[in-house]
Amino acid sequence: MSETLHKRKPPYVMLVILFIGAFVSFLNNSLLNVALPSIMKDLNIQD
Repeated sequence: MSETLHKRKPPYVMLVILFIGAFVSFLNNSLLNVALPSIMKDLNIQD
């Protein structure tokens, strides 16, 4: 039988990925809040 060996990645790698995801989500939300009034004006949408 062949045995597969898995190398464990350090736990901080997953934390870095989670922090990057949270930052991108926050950045996306902030940019959308800034751009939304301009988008609504261009599309002639009233709020």
